[in-house]
Amino acid sequence: MQNKVSAILKDLQKDSHLRILQPLRHQGKYLLHNKKKVLNLASNDYLGIAQDIALQQNFLKQCQLDSTPFSSSSSRSLSGNFAIFEELEEFLSQLYAPKNALLFNSGYHANIGSINALHQIGGVLFLVDSFVHASIFDGLRLAHAKFKRFKHNNMQDLKNLLESSTHQYEHIIIVSEGIFSMDGDYCKIQEIIALKKNYKNVFIYLDEAHSLGVCGEKLLGLSENFLSSIDFIVLAFGKAIGSIGGCVLCDNIFKQYFINKARSFIFSTALPPINIAFTLYIFKNLQIFFEKNKHLQTLSLYLQKKLKENNFDFLGESQIISLMTYTNIKSLEIMHMLLDSQIYAPAIRPPSVPINQARIRFSLHANLSLKDLDLLIEALCK
Repeated sequence: MQNKVSAILKDLQKDSHLRILQPLRHQGKYLLHNKKKVLNLASNDYLGIAQDIALQQNFLKQCQLDSTPFSSSSSRSLSGNFAIFEELEEFLSQLYAPKNALLFNSGYHANIGSINALHQIGGVLFLVDSFVHASIFDGLRLAHAKFKRFKHNNMQDLKNLLESSTHQYEHIIIVSEGIFSMDGDYCKIQEIIALKKNYKNVFIYLDEAHSLGVCGEKLLGLSENFLSSIDFIVLAFGKAIGSIGGCVLCDNIFKQYFINKARSFIFSTALPPINIAFTLYIFKNLQIFFEKNKHLQTLSLYLQKKLKENNFDFLGESQIISLMTYTNIKSLEIMHMLLDSQIYAPAIRPPSVPINQARIRFSLHANLSLKDLDLLIEALCK
C-alpha cells in the first residue's frame, strides 16, 4: 500500500498538484513564513475579529467560565446541550426571523448533514451551481443524491433545468452560494427567487460562508432582505465572525427534522461552550464592525481598480479577488515571487478550481491598508 501511496504523491508533485502544510506563525496581519515576515493575503478573517486581541480579552472578562467550559464532552442529543447553545440559536432565530437556527460544528458539517437529510425525504433533485463549495458536493455524493449542475450563475441554464425537471420530481432544491469562494462573485439571488416563484415544489438553499459579515446593511449576509424567500441558509462562523462552527437557518419543522436525521449533527461531539459563547458575543456586537466592513469594500474596489489599470487578468467583485494564471506552474511561480516581496498569497490549483483555471487568490481583510495593496501591485509589476 505504501508503494501505491508514494506513486500517487509523485504524480501529484509532477503535475504541480502536491500540497504541503506551510510553516506559519501569526502576527496580526502578518505571518512568519520560514522566519520571514510576510503580509497575509490568504486569511478569511474578513473583519479582523480573529486578530483582535483586545476584543477577545474583553469577551473573556465578561465570560462566566464555570458555565462555559472548554469542552462539551458529548453530542447535544446526549449530555452536550449546554444553555449557551440554545441562547445562540434563539438569538440567531431573532436576527433571521422567521427562520430557526440549528448549530453545527462547522459549515462543512452543516452542508453534508443537511443535504444528506434532505435527500432522505425522497423524490428530491438538487440543482447545483457548478462552482459551489466542495462540502456541498461531498454531501450530495455521500448521500448518493440525485443532482444536476447548472452553469455558474447562468440563470437561463437553471431555468432550462427547472422546466425539464419539476414534473419529474416531488421536490427541487436550488443550491448556490452568497459569495463564491474562488471567483469572488455574488449569487444572483433575486433572479433565483424569481424563478422559484414559478413553481410550487422548488426550494432555495444558500451557503453564506463568505457573505456573512460582508453583505447586508446588518452584515447578516446576502439573504438579509430575502429571508422569507430562501428556505435553507447555511452560515459558517470561522471566517468573518472570527470563531468556529456553523448553523442552518430554516423553518422549525426542518430544524426538528435535522435534529433527527442529520448525521453530522447527531454523531459529533458538540463544540466547546466557550466557542459558542464567543460566537454569540460577536453577533450581539456586529454593529461595531460596520466601519471595518466599509473599509473592506474600499479595499476591494481599490484593488480591482489597480489590477484593471495594469491590465491584469482577474476575477472577483468582493473581498475575494483571483489573479488568473491558468497553469499550475505559473501560479506557483507567482506565489514564490510574491513571497520574495514579503507577500503571502497561495497558489490555488485543482481540485479547488477546474483544470487550467489555476490562480493566485487574494483574500482581503479589514486590517489591510491601501498602502499594503500598493505594495502588492508593485510586486506584481516587477
